[in-house]
Amino acid sequence: MRKRTLYYLVSGGAGLLVMAGVVIASRSFIVSLLPGPVDHVAAPADKGAPPVPANRPHKEPTGSAGSYQMNPPEAGLVGCPKTAGSKVEKQPTATRVSKPPQPVAPKAPVKTAWLKPAPVDSKDLPLGPLMSPSILVEKSALRLTVFDGDASVKSYRIAAGAVRGDKQIEGDRKTPEGDFYICIRKTTGQTPYTRSMGLSYPNIEDARRGRRQGLITAAQYSSITEAINNKRKPPWQTKLGGAIMIHGKREGRTGTLGCVALDDADVLELYKRLPLNTPVRIIP
Repeated sequence: MRKRTLYYLVSGGAGLLVMAGVVIASRSFIVSLLPGPVDHVAAPADKGAPPVPANRPHKEPTGSAGSYQMNPPEAGLVGCPKTAGSKVEKQPTATRVSKPPQPVAPKAPVKTAWLKPAPVDSKDLPLGPLMSPSILVEKSALRLTVFDGDASVKSYRIAAGAVRGDKQIEGDRKTPEGDFYICIRKTTGQTPYTRSMGLSYPNIEDARRGRRQGLITAAQYSSITEAINNKRKPPWQTKLGGAIMIHGKREGRTGTLGCVALDDADVLELYKRLPLNTPVRIIP
């Protein structure tokens, strides 16, 4: 009985060993039929793209289909390279160069009628005391206006130089233009007119012009500038001329030798209210 049992065990174990050998042999045979290990699976080549030489370094494309979606036409980037959205954001914005302003041609000066009388204020109102008097003489309008500070007070009819333009030299019969002041006052017995108030012509600008043109010497230039800086009467005996006065006896005059003439009653009224150093501006 024991011998039979031992026989069955040995027979069964041998059968199992045979079956295991068969299985192992079958697996080795199947594996031998398969190809070797795969190192790299290449993507299918684009049939339309040219072949890339083997020795040429690989270069990534500069754009992709997705980049166009990041830069749509309505974003104002039409015609720009199709770069990735992050690269577009990092690019500096182009600076707009504005055109320099074009020079504006100066307007032609308005021509003013020469010796055309302008309206004046009523002479029925007397000229009262003035706190800060000044005078504006308009040659072409034949008008003298008195100001107190910035307010015009009264205007008068005048006669001016018989020749149009700014005074240049002695005897040209022109009334000077520019900024002056009353530098001398004369009354009856000192002047052939009812009253006279002398102006500080030539001023410093006239002296500079005269020096450039060789009309005055360096000493005369110094005398004029020194007198103006100290509010005195400048020299009147140079080639620039002088003795430009505001005086009376306008009646019947069509022009003067360069002075400003008023009616006697008007100059008497002004003489009472205009002290020395009263500013006087004369314009064309």
